[in-house]
Amino acid sequence: VSNKIREVLEKDIEDKSKLRVVYSGIDVSRFQGKVNTHILHKNFGIPSDKLIIGNISAIADHKDHFTFVDTADILVRQGINAVFMIVGEGELDEEIRKYILSKNLEKHIIMTGFQDNIPDILPEFDVFLFTSKTEGLGTSLLDAFACRIPVVTTNAGGIPEIVSHEVNGLMAEVGDAEFLAQQTLRVLNDHHLREKLTENALKTLENFSSEKMAAETYKIYNEVFYNA
Repeated sequence: VSNKIREVLEKDIEDKSKLRVVYSGIDVSRFQGKVNTHILHKNFGIPSDKLIIGNISAIADHKDHFTFVDTADILVRQGINAVFMIVGEGELDEEIRKYILSKNLEKHIIMTGFQDNIPDILPEFDVFLFTSKTEGLGTSLLDAFACRIPVVTTNAGGIPEIVSHEVNGLMAEVGDAEFLAQQTLRVLNDHHLREKLTENALKTLENFSSEKMAAETYKIYNEVFYNA
């Protein structure tokens, strides 16, 4: 999955030379030819002039949606003309809803629940804001790359193996809502930065396709078979 996962496994494996890393990959073809159809604006009654800053992930502790809400809170207080969308479901649904209410952000943050049409949804995001505190690799970031959506993320777990700060995305320390907010504004206000990040993100995808993953897995099986 990632070198970060390898580090975790190494603690319990005597012969570490037998460990190999095959990065998770995505089916890039799912996103090819997809355009912004404004499905979110239509389905959720979002004014056409509003930007969408979104997150797609399970509503679970390690995804740290609390920091997503904190980042939204900072940006709303700064007067950003955007709505924030949490796409997904999970065990912390109710807790996150209560947290949103406690900050009076219910008019600014939409929780969509589970959605099975991610290739139609993602092109409408203006920023993909990912706030995980632990992460094996973060393959939903690759989905954003495929849709040319600029990424602002934490540096949790294996994410730095995908995202290089200032190269194909913008990164902050885990839990740093202030810096995440700053980076979100940067990418929204700087057209040239957005272009650079999304162009480089597309190039990064070449190393994280499902075809590449299959080829690497096949190569390892061959090694095992012929060395047995």
